[in-house]
Amino acid sequence: MSTQPLLQDAIARGLLLAPAVQRPGGTLQPFAALPYVLDRDLLRGRKPVLDKALAVLACLRCGQHFGGYTSLPGHALVDVIDKLLDPNRGFLRPHEAHERQYRLIHAARLMVLWAAPPPTEAPSASSTG
Repeated sequence: MSTQPLLQDAIARGLLLAPAVQRPGGTLQPFAALPYVLDRDLLRGRKPVLDKALAVLACLRCGQHFGGYTSLPGHALVDVIDKLLDPNRGFLRPHEAHERQYRLIHAARLMVLWAAPPPTEAPSASSTG
C-alpha cells in the first residue's frame, strides 16, 4: 500500500509528470517532477525536450537512491550530466545495473548503452558509473 496516496493519484491521473525507472527488485519507481515554470510552449511545442529532461532526472534519482553499490553521490550526478552534455568528458562505466538504471535515457536517444567501454576510449580515473 502506498504511503503517499495523493501523490500516487496525481501521477495516475496525469497531473504530475513522473517517469518511472525499474528498481533493483524489479518494481517501477516513479520520480515526480514539475518544471519551475509551467508555460504552454514547454508543455506542448517543446514537450519532447521536457520528456528527455525528466528521463534524465528520473534515471539519476534512481541511481542516487536505489543504485545499491553503484549509488551515485551528489558530485557524481553532476559528472553524469556533464558527460551527457559533452562526449569529450569520457563515458559512463558499465556495470550490472547499467541497462536497467539508464533505460529511459537510452530510450530518449540521449545515450548509447555499451556492454563494455567503447574500444576507442581507454578507461580513465575520472570515469563515473
